[in-house]
Amino acid sequence: MPTNKFNEAENYLLANWQQACRVEKSLKEIRSKYAAICERVCEALAEEHPTLDLRRVRATQFWCDGFIEIGRKEWQLSENCKACIDIVNLRLELLLDDNGEHPFIGIWVGTSKKPAMDVKKVKRLLSSANKILTMDELAMCETEDPSGYEYVLWYELPEKRADLVAMLLEGDGQRFVDCLVAHFEVFAKFIPILNEIFS
Repeated sequence: MPTNKFNEAENYLLANWQQACRVEKSLKEIRSKYAAICERVCEALAEEHPTLDLRRVRATQFWCDGFIEIGRKEWQLSENCKACIDIVNLRLELLLDDNGEHPFIGIWVGTSKKPAMDVKKVKRLLSSANKILTMDELAMCETEDPSGYEYVLWYELPEKRADLVAMLLEGDGQRFVDCLVAHFEVFAKFIPILNEIFS
């Protein structure tokens, strides 16, 4: 017969239940504010790039690593078969964990089972990087085998985790928003070539 024995941490929470409930409520409010800050990234990008009509913010959901995704409806063949530009690993549990995966930004082109484009078009996208990006931007980037799909061109955000958190906590978080928007702008240079590929 199973036993429902509480461990030491659970015993502590039960003994301090009202305080634990207040902390739980505060965490929910923090996640809500953080999601709203991440939404502002999409709003800024929508103003600058009105053709980007596909925007998703999943910064606090536990079923993913936390991401901001931008793209165009024209770039997707179906819900799970699309090309987009993502910043990933933004969930607070990762952002505030020194051992967590560092946030990165990249161009997603689907998976080998559900590709958004064929390998020839992925190669065309990658070959355009030399003309589109500056030398410094290109030096930051990693490229992957086109036949592997997923993130074929990407880079880790160069800001230290502590700096990203400091930007987030400063004032209304606008420096954090501006930082992420600046990284998206690097990959927004690929919008014309992506439009051509999907035309």
